[in-house]
Amino acid sequence: MGPANPYSVADQGSTNAGDSVLGLDEGSGWTSGAGLIDSGYGTIDALCSGNWVDAALSGVATVIDAAATAADPLGSALAAGIGWVIDHLNPIKKWFEEVAGNPGGAIAQAQTWGLVSADLGPAATDWGASAATL
Repeated sequence: MGPANPYSVADQGSTNAGDSVLGLDEGSGWTSGAGLIDSGYGTIDALCSGNWVDAALSGVATVIDAAATAADPLGSALAAGIGWVIDHLNPIKKWFEEVAGNPGGAIAQAQTWGLVSADLGPAATDWGASAATL
């Protein structure tokens, strides 16, 4: 086997490799996809960890989710329940990933091309300098 590819970023994926029925590996853990509960948990978690940027962004999401819940409590509860089921029951999550794509794979591809871009920057500068001397 040759050396590892320095440009390859592992796909963290959004589905457990073990194909368990209940996947708790994403988002905020057990609250992922649960609407207002997930937003509130994210805000509290960010505040406890001292990450003020995440806390501010999560706080905005919490306020928006709270306003949506106040405007339509039944719809918000139904959406939170359905969101939680989609995020945590792997057969359903896999079906949605087949339709919408794998976000972890897209992030890995973006990071891979970012590494390639960073290494090609100096080569582009060298080629530009060489072309300017012609």
